[in-house]
Amino acid sequence: MAKKNIPELLRNYLSAKKSNKNIYLDPNEIEEILEYLENSGKDDLYEEIIKLGLQLHPNNFNIKVKEARLYFLHEDYETAIDKLTLLKKEDPLNTDIDLFILECYCYLGKYEEVFQYVDTLDTETDNEFLEEVYEYIAPVINDLGDNQHARKFLESAMKLFPENQILHHETCYALEACENSQIGIEFCERLLDQNPYDYEFWFYLGRFHTLEGNFEKAIEAFDFAGTTSQEQDTELQQLKAYCLYMNGSYERAGNEYEALAQNKGTILQVAPLLMDSYIQQGRFDRAYQFLHPLIANDNKLEVDLKSYIAYIQCCLALEKDGEADALIKRLERKYKRRIPYICLLIEIAASRNDEKTIIKLFKKMAFEIFHLEYKSEEDGNAMLLLAKKLEESGFTRYAMAIGNAALRIHPNPPFDSLPMDSAINIDAIVQDFMQELQSQGKDLTSADLEDMLQDYLKKRYNLAFGEKKANKATLNLNDLAKSFLKDKNNSN
Repeated sequence: MAKKNIPELLRNYLSAKKSNKNIYLDPNEIEEILEYLENSGKDDLYEEIIKLGLQLHPNNFNIKVKEARLYFLHEDYETAIDKLTLLKKEDPLNTDIDLFILECYCYLGKYEEVFQYVDTLDTETDNEFLEEVYEYIAPVINDLGDNQHARKFLESAMKLFPENQILHHETCYALEACENSQIGIEFCERLLDQNPYDYEFWFYLGRFHTLEGNFEKAIEAFDFAGTTSQEQDTELQQLKAYCLYMNGSYERAGNEYEALAQNKGTILQVAPLLMDSYIQQGRFDRAYQFLHPLIANDNKLEVDLKSYIAYIQCCLALEKDGEADALIKRLERKYKRRIPYICLLIEIAASRNDEKTIIKLFKKMAFEIFHLEYKSEEDGNAMLLLAKKLEESGFTRYAMAIGNAALRIHPNPPFDSLPMDSAINIDAIVQDFMQELQSQGKDLTSADLEDMLQDYLKKRYNLAFGEKKANKATLNLNDLAKSFLKDKNNSN
């Protein structure tokens, strides 16, 4: 029966149901209706049609498979496996049943059963189907987020099928998800030695280098990826632009972001970093010109707060204080409790040497950061950046207070995350330093310790902002080092 008649069959079924009349559909009609419902997402009728199919054709194999799928959709994986196991006995050579059973075990998290089942297939089936099993199940495990198990599964697969491209890609995905970027780099380099024109592996290599903070190597990998493909990949462009930005190549980063901003689908996403690229170059006029149409037409305040903050900073740099102040008042209602917005107000007050307003805003911030819903990594980073600007403006005491408050909001940032995504945990850094010092076993004077701890803190603090020069550290690290070393609890 042609599939174009299926909606008519459904209408006939619903009409008969409404009239309390019986209707007959042959097995093929039942299957085609079920497939139509699967593709159209009409799950409410799916169960009804299966029940009808089993009433009319209780021994039909394919309808019973659909019944097992229904249990799968209802997340009753154990019952689905029971049904499928019985069906496997009816048709021992049906490989689709094997794949379905394995998928159910994955959703249950029973990976030992998965490995045992695959081992059984290894002895009972040919290599062609076994390869299909690995290709089908590896993405399932990765998509479920069980990437460590995916790695174990893929290690077995790669021993049997070392040339399989699908398994290569899934291995890269699992390594990235597990943050095994160094192993990922070695894996991609090995594959690129065999095939230097593979776009996917150059792209993955760039991603792994990005995770490692090797931005120059990441840029190089993304450039090679671009030469192997004639199509422009938006994700590749964004990652390359990000690496250029993090590497301090603000002009090149700006060029990449400008190209991305031509796409209406990405303009709001890339606007904050494009603006920051302009600002880092001192091109406030260009940043202003770019953002002005977005801001002027944003009647519903849909543009993100970061872009608004960048625009206000440009207004101030271009001596458009009136426009900046008007926009701040416009944002007040929506963002008055947001930490980045309060940080902007403090920054403006500091630029105007208005200490009275700084104190007032400090009290407001102190109130807000005690509300759990406002504590986030983004807030902590905004406060750390403010601390840096306060330090540069000569408000050292306030800079120290803001820095300490930031660390209370986001106390345990991962050092191995991308720099723009991490804050700083001074206590953790100091403990790392002391452990490193103990491992060296050197006899050092108090002055030596102060200098070494200061250098170490600067290095780790600036890493969080993606900066190269240690003398750009925000906090007064010399005083911090002395304070730590004078504490008797840190005598080791």
